[in-house]
Amino acid sequence: MLGQSLTYGRVMHYQKLADYKMFDGLYAGFSLEVGKMTHPLMPNSSSDVIKSAAAFIATDSPIGPVYFGYGRSDDGNDSLFTFVGYPY
Repeated sequence: MLGQSLTYGRVMHYQKLADYKMFDGLYAGFSLEVGKMTHPLMPNSSSDVIKSAAAFIATDSPIGPVYFGYGRSDDGNDSLFTFVGYPY
């Protein structure tokens, strides 16, 4: 069966840098992640352990947290990302 098993772990740290009246604060942080998918959905996708790291800035807004960041994996993929709202 494809995508049968996912093992994933993440460590994240962030620090409040400033307080604002409209927003609850400005934060900076980073995350380290590791994951492995057995029998990946895409045939040429790696089934090895993949490690990645990301750095971000964030703020609490009236519609939830807002993140801007950059991430890179050990297989050479990188991305800029924006995230708005709560991750469910």
